[in-house]
Amino acid sequence: MWVQVYFPMHDIAAMFEGTLRTVEELPGGWWMGWFLLALAWGLFQRVQPNYIQWMQWAWTDYRLLVLELGDRQRTHASWVVANLLSGLALSMAIAGMMTVSNSVIPSFSLVLVLRLFLIWSLLMGLRWMVSMLWNMHAGDAHVGEVFLLNHRVLMESTAWVVAPIGFVCSCWGPDASRVGICIAAAIWTLGWMLRQTRGFAQSPRFRKQPLLGMLYLCGLEILPVAVLIRTWQG
Repeated sequence: MWVQVYFPMHDIAAMFEGTLRTVEELPGGWWMGWFLLALAWGLFQRVQPNYIQWMQWAWTDYRLLVLELGDRQRTHASWVVANLLSGLALSMAIAGMMTVSNSVIPSFSLVLVLRLFLIWSLLMGLRWMVSMLWNMHAGDAHVGEVFLLNHRVLMESTAWVVAPIGFVCSCWGPDASRVGICIAAAIWTLGWMLRQTRGFAQSPRFRKQPLLGMLYLCGLEILPVAVLIRTWQG
């Protein structure tokens, strides 16, 4: 005996009424931004087909990542493209969730995306400068390269984990966006802790001088971003 179950279309529409309304009210620029980002990501995958594997190693087996890329940091311009795409993906995701969660009628702001991308650029710039300092102090370029590799690839992989969450939650509605922001914060915090643990393990100086490690965390990890956000808030 066949049992047929009917789902009236109006019931389905009522079930997803909030989501459909949010999707309709999201501006065209937001959708175009995600389309161009997905297109650029697909083209990049054609150039670097192993990039997803490297991002997985950043979370699971960092030693393989160092063996694969530790000596090739300065020979690939595609790293710059990968980092820019990751920063834009994270900025679009966070900006979308923040916009939808704070307003019943979304009004996507390009300024917010640029501000978030500026924070991303600041974080990466600080890590690049620290890697240069490690190179000069140790007299070995490999030390700074490994330090930068740890932060760069893990930050990029975190961005690509958060990006689809931000896209889906932004389309889902304000409540989902608030939950998505919390999930994104938890994922970023987990990645941040993993990066710092590896960074301290790779540096004997941090282990011998805990005060230097505290100064590094406060001066280059927390304070610049806090000052920048506070400046924007007025």
